[in-house]
Amino acid sequence: MPEPSGSSARAYSRPGLALVFAALGFVGTLLLLTVYLSLRARWGALPEWLLSVLDLVLISLPMVVAVIGAGIAASRMGIARATGIRSWRWMDLAYGLGVGLVVRAIVELVAPTFGTLGGPFGQPALATTVVLVIGAVLISPFVEEWFFRGLLLRALMDAMSGARVSRIVGGPGVASVIAIVVSTCAFASLHFMPWGSNIALSLAIGTFGVGLGCGILTVITGRLGAALIAHASFNAIGVVLLLA
Repeated sequence: MPEPSGSSARAYSRPGLALVFAALGFVGTLLLLTVYLSLRARWGALPEWLLSVLDLVLISLPMVVAVIGAGIAASRMGIARATGIRSWRWMDLAYGLGVGLVVRAIVELVAPTFGTLGGPFGQPALATTVVLVIGAVLISPFVEEWFFRGLLLRALMDAMSGARVSRIVGGPGVASVIAIVVSTCAFASLHFMPWGSNIALSLAIGTFGVGLGCGILTVITGRLGAALIAHASFNAIGVVLLLA
C-alpha cells in the first residue's frame, strides 16, 4: 500500500532545503563528470579495474552525500524512511521486474543491444568485468534511485503538497506528473552528458523508459523498492546481453 498522503506524512518536513541538497548533488555530479572525464585519460597507467572502481565511487559521491545531508537536515523521519527504502512489500518485486522487463523489451525491439562491456576495446579482463557488473546491476541502480526518486522526486512532491502550491500546479495528480518528469529529465541529463551529441537511440529510450517507469512506481507505491528492482533488472538484462 502507498504511504499515507498529507503534510503530516511528508517525507521531507523542509522540502525546500531537501531540494537545495538535491540541486547541489546534481550540479556536483555534473561538475565532477566534466573534470573527471578529462583526468581519467591521464590515469592510463592505473589498472582498468581500479579505474572502474574510481568511476563508481567518485561519480556516486555527490549524490550519496546529498541524500544523506537532506535526510539529516530536511526530514524528521530519518534517511531510510524519507527516501522510501525502509518500507518493503513482496509485490514490489513483481512490480519492479515487470517494469524492468517491459522497458528492456522496448529497447531490444527498437535498438537491440550488441557489443561487449568494454565497447570497442572488446571484453575487459575478469577483474574489470566483475567491477563493471557489480556497478551496473547493484551500485549504480541503488545510488541513482536513492537520489533521483528517493530524494529529488519525493522532495518535489512534498514541495508541491502545500495547499497554495497545489492549487497553482493543479492538484496532487499534476504535481506527481511534474515530479516524475523533472526527476526523469535530470536522470537522463547525467546519462547523456558523457556522450555529447552522440547519444545512441537505445540509450535514449532506455534512460527515459527507466526514469519514467521508476518515477511512476515510486509515486504509486510510495516506496523505493519497486523502482530499485526495475532499474537493477533492466541493467542486469543489458549486462547479460553484452556478456553473451
